[in-house]
Amino acid sequence: MVDPDNDLNRNSVYATLTIWFGTGDPCEAPQKMRDDGVSPDRVAADGIFSLGGTSCVSPPFPNLNWDGSIVLLNATDMKGNAGTSRLVLAVQQPVGGGGGAGSPPSFWQSLGFVQVVPNGIWATSLNNPYNSATTILPYRVTRAQLNNLGGPLFHLKFVNHGNRTVFFDAYTSMSFFAATGGPAPGSIFIVKPVNPNVAANAGGLAAYPGTAANPNTFAYAQVVDINPSDQNAGGAPTESYLGARNPFLNNWPVAFSNAGTYQITIIISGIAGPSGMTYGQIITRWGATYNPWDHLNDADQTTRTFWYSQLIEYISITVYP
Repeated sequence: MVDPDNDLNRNSVYATLTIWFGTGDPCEAPQKMRDDGVSPDRVAADGIFSLGGTSCVSPPFPNLNWDGSIVLLNATDMKGNAGTSRLVLAVQQPVGGGGGAGSPPSFWQSLGFVQVVPNGIWATSLNNPYNSATTILPYRVTRAQLNNLGGPLFHLKFVNHGNRTVFFDAYTSMSFFAATGGPAPGSIFIVKPVNPNVAANAGGLAAYPGTAANPNTFAYAQVVDINPSDQNAGGAPTESYLGARNPFLNNWPVAFSNAGTYQITIIISGIAGPSGMTYGQIITRWGATYNPWDHLNDADQTTRTFWYSQLIEYISITVYP
């Protein structure tokens, strides 16, 4: 923008970062730009205004999620004449790759956002509370260990390396495929924690929210959060519980009838939340009963959600007679 008669109101130059729209963060308001020679501005009173020195644009921002977003600019002169403009922000991966400072590591985009943390699988017995300290490592296990005491409850600890919080639905499952031995038990589905102090099969766990006829109930679904400042590290790990023979039910246990070696494949099913928003930001914006299903068709891309599914070829376990 140009001020031909040189009477710019130097306190009227603002930039609006549209990437913050809909987040509820103060950064969605117009941000004042400066021409005072204080970093990041280089020379005072040279007519070039800079934006910086605020949490809205300080590391880890801007990150790659901002690429292609619009910055709105406005200024007013002393006569009240206003000028507006806009630019499209380009954000590029640092030379040499990496993934710090909010840059999404490219390998996560091909592998999928949600992954199991190292050593992030174990089992407990359904007759015990789901937070029982008595655990079974399933890599080498007997049929009796899996089938006795009410049957097995599998625990998976997930971390999200993506740029969208993921809400699981009841079709999230773990399937067993026989590599050696007899037929595998099939699939087990995610269940909902209810009370960690009672037996898992006696009120500690419940069927996952929703029904097969109306599976789009996500308000109380399990959430795998993101870490926008470091996607390589990912968000805080989330522990999921799998024990049902069918989605939306608590019809356990799954029986391991045969000895053998079984390959585990995990199906992540659900909805991915708005781009770049942590779960904390989401519920601050919409409340604790937020349902990502309601935002699948939002015109505003910053609040839109998407169906999400992912296949994880995980480990194999050996079950002894």
